[in-house]
Amino acid sequence: IDTSPFYGEGRSETFIGQALKGVPRDKFYIGTKVGRYKWEVTQSFNFSAERVTQSIEESLQRLQLDYVDILQVHDVEYAPSIDLIINETLPAVHKLKEKGLCRYIGITGYP
Repeated sequence: IDTSPFYGEGRSETFIGQALKGVPRDKFYIGTKVGRYKWEVTQSFNFSAERVTQSIEESLQRLQLDYVDILQVHDVEYAPSIDLIINETLPAVHKLKEKGLCRYIGITGYP
C-alpha cells in the first residue's frame, strides 16, 4: 500500500488507517513518505529533520499503526539543496528506522 501525507493532505492516510482496522499487521505492506505535505507551494516541501520526525509520527497516528514497512523521502529534487537531504533528512530518517518506526528507507523523485 502506497500513501503519503501529501495525498489528500493526510486524508489518504486517514482513510487507509480506517480501512485496515482489524486487518492483521502481517497481512500487508505499507509505505508512506516525508518531505512533501501540501498543494500550496510555499508549504509544500520541508525536508528538515524536525519536520521529517514530526511527519512520521503524524502519519502513524492517521494510519493507526506502530510502524510502516517503508518510509520514503518524497520528491527529493525539490529540496533546496542536496546537502540538506544528505546531512539532515537522511540521518533523521535513519534514526526513525533505528527507533522501529519504519523497516526500510527509500527515496522518490520525478525522472
